[in-house]
Amino acid sequence: MVKFFRDPIHDIIRVEEPHILKLIDSLAMQRLRHIRQLGLAWIVYPGAEHSRFCHSLGCYHLAKRVTHHLRSTIPGKLDDEQIKILLTAALLHDIGHGPFSHMFENLCNQDLGVSYKHESWTKRIVLEDKGVNSILKSVEIDDFPQKIVGVYSKTITPYYLCDIISSQLDVDRFDYLLRDTHMTGARYGNFDQEWILRTLTISKVKNIVEVEDEEGNQLGEIETVVIDGKRGLSTLEQHILGRHYMYKHVYFHKTIRAAEAMLRMILKRAAHLIIDGHDIIGNAAFQKLVKNESIPVDDFLTLNDFLILSWVHEWAYSAEDDILKRLSQDFISRRLFKCDILDVGGKEYADKRDKLKEILKDDITYFFVEDEPKDIAYKDYFYQIKKEKSPQEIWFLNREGKPEQLSGYEGLLSAGKNALNFNTVYWHMPEEVLKRLNN
Repeated sequence: MVKFFRDPIHDIIRVEEPHILKLIDSLAMQRLRHIRQLGLAWIVYPGAEHSRFCHSLGCYHLAKRVTHHLRSTIPGKLDDEQIKILLTAALLHDIGHGPFSHMFENLCNQDLGVSYKHESWTKRIVLEDKGVNSILKSVEIDDFPQKIVGVYSKTITPYYLCDIISSQLDVDRFDYLLRDTHMTGARYGNFDQEWILRTLTISKVKNIVEVEDEEGNQLGEIETVVIDGKRGLSTLEQHILGRHYMYKHVYFHKTIRAAEAMLRMILKRAAHLIIDGHDIIGNAAFQKLVKNESIPVDDFLTLNDFLILSWVHEWAYSAEDDILKRLSQDFISRRLFKCDILDVGGKEYADKRDKLKEILKDDITYFFVEDEPKDIAYKDYFYQIKKEKSPQEIWFLNREGKPEQLSGYEGLLSAGKNALNFNTVYWHMPEEVLKRLNN
């Protein structure tokens, strides 16, 4: 049996692997239809309604194209088992995201003091969800679920299997940049996907990020995905610059971040009420989460964007708590927090902070968020050696066919590397508070 999906980015996505078709129909994958890829970006970009589900299908499709290209250009490099592992890992790579994706992680880690990583939940779902795990075990590959997890943990060999799924040159970035660009209408992230896929190859390179084999021994060299420098460097630059501008103008848009900050405060207030014994929602997963209790996978899979928004609408009209009701009403009416952009440190920052505390007093807990979005469009060698097990450096083949680090490339990226870092501070607060602060 073969199924075809019409996709706005890749046109026709053909799915023919029986276990992939079953995974697509699983509850865990179907849940991703109810989690938007860009969180609350639709508040600013009305077309940004696309889901994690369509992105996951896109990653599967690109992984299939990459494996076909590598297999045809490097005979004997990828066997049937490795291709099954790659395609499955690509499809399932985002299955552990919570509602509103990265906003939910920030809520847990920063506001509730609860450790949360979507990568950890992805591994748990692969190993513990009865639906997903039973489908994976039906594939005639020994320890197939553990091998999928090995791709995410970067412990499986050969190492390029991991890099195709998660690196600075992976199918995840290729898909989300083009998809988010198209769906938002912002054109910053466009790049020549067809050409960059044609210039991918595999090469042995120096191990600079402490990659170990399955026995825990550090490897001197690893095989990874590289760019053919004679043909692909300009397209690679286009891809990296596009990613930078998408972060600057879309992912870190101040109004989107303000809306996310506001939703975080709504859920933070709800969490505090639950801890204090108030019966405001019946969802077991969220109640266990805020109490830092163990959450079964079945409970976690009940969480999605639509569920959270249904709570907010209900609280806006019927919440007994004044703070929860006011925040919820302002959110659904799009009376969002306003944003003040400033630099950390110095007298001006300290003076403003003191004035803000005086204005808000006790309300500062729920009506102010200090937000410091950060991104580095290209993490060079000097970044790599400071971060243990950080994403792999990008390598390219020079004119002699020898691998070189992109860090040493004397091109556009080298000249403008500092400009590719995004690091600023947003203060989110009600509009009337911001006016008083700046008067």
